[in-house]
Amino acid sequence: MPATSQALSPKHALFDRAVFLLLKIRRFGIIKKVPTAHWKDSDSSLFHNTDSQYLNVQKRILDCTQYSAITKLDRNAQKDIREHAIPTSYLPGLYIVPLLSLNSIENILQSYQVQRHLLVEAFLEVYPFIKTQATLSLNTLYDPNNYPSSETVTQAFHVDTSYLHFDLPQLLHTINPTLYAEERDKTQSRLHHMMAESQLYLRTSFLKLIKALITRLSLNLTSPTKPIRMNHITKLRDFVQAFPQRTVTTDTQMTALVQQTQGLLHGMTLAEIKAHPHVMHALSEHLAPILSALEHLIEDHHVAPQNHKQPVS
Repeated sequence: MPATSQALSPKHALFDRAVFLLLKIRRFGIIKKVPTAHWKDSDSSLFHNTDSQYLNVQKRILDCTQYSAITKLDRNAQKDIREHAIPTSYLPGLYIVPLLSLNSIENILQSYQVQRHLLVEAFLEVYPFIKTQATLSLNTLYDPNNYPSSETVTQAFHVDTSYLHFDLPQLLHTINPTLYAEERDKTQSRLHHMMAESQLYLRTSFLKLIKALITRLSLNLTSPTKPIRMNHITKLRDFVQAFPQRTVTTDTQMTALVQQTQGLLHGMTLAEIKAHPHVMHALSEHLAPILSALEHLIEDHHVAPQNHKQPVS
């Protein structure tokens, strides 16, 4: 195999299994800084003998259910995406999307943007009233400059999605082979790091679900007032069923633990667990070594920090 092909093999291994999604979510900002003049001469003892350079006093310029609905939808959409894709630390909003999950991600994004458009329209309808209400609620801290026109506010709400690649232009190799080699090595390092991150993310997510179920099983055995619910089992079952579609690495140890857990949960119902305490106890005992193995895997999994340049919003 040629040296160049071998050097690029980590990139090919990842790109054969996944794509990169960059998701940027923007909202009209409602947290504003209170000018120093508004609080420096305040009668409150809180600010006496305090250097203003060490303080950053902020205010919320509005409070309404329509805006809260938008922020809630944004959080839920990101949560739904993390159920199918893997976040990275390389860029805010950058996800590794396994190819087998791509259609699911697209369905989530399309539904999310339709819902968001409707919620933004609902917010814009009440925006004039909110500005009037703020004059009373904020009193002397009200600043009309914090409330731009409806057209400007509309432009502040947007969602951008892009599928990225990390290929280097071949022209760079012709112009400056040394720079090309340096950038190629950086790309390899980033991809290695992101693959390691994705592996750690799935391992950690799995551990949290196992630990939560064991804790709930133990509580149910000792305190019947805190019963186990179906969602405690469903979340773990959904994870192990979706794992083959979500992983982008060859994690044989994790795969073995997932398959072991899937075997334990196969055919098990909540009614059976509740009706037979010995089943609950046995499930907890069988999950315990899986949890222990995961903890050791995570302890041995070191992901070196990367010096990433953050984009300017």
